[in-house]
Amino acid sequence: MNKKRAPRQKPSHKTINGKKQSINRWIMEEHLGRSLEAHEHVYHKDGDVKNNDIENLVIIRKKY
Repeated sequence: MNKKRAPRQKPSHKTINGKKQSINRWIMEEHLGRSLEAHEHVYHKDGDVKNNDIENLVIIRKKY
């Protein structure tokens, strides 16, 4: 009996200093060399949340 395994998906979050953080936010912070402010969010230009290439990420301001 040959069962195909489902492909492993990339995790969407990572634990940094004991805090769970989204991968796209972590990538943007590493790229900028600073932490993002609470009002800054990372948007995927192509709408694909699995595409975390830095060229696909942009910071947007959260509207309150």
